Amino acid sequence: MALASTCENVSSKKYAGGRHESLNETNRDEVTADIIDWLKGI
Repeated sequence: MALASTCENVSSKKYAGGRHESLNETNRDEVTADIIDWLKGI
């Protein structure tokens, strides 16, 4: 992850059973809530 090495404030989260379309998975409500929370923090 080349970008992470140049940024100071980087975070990531893995979703169990997640594949490649996080906003279209069965846990999309959790993913959406996490994105909204992240946006509120920036």
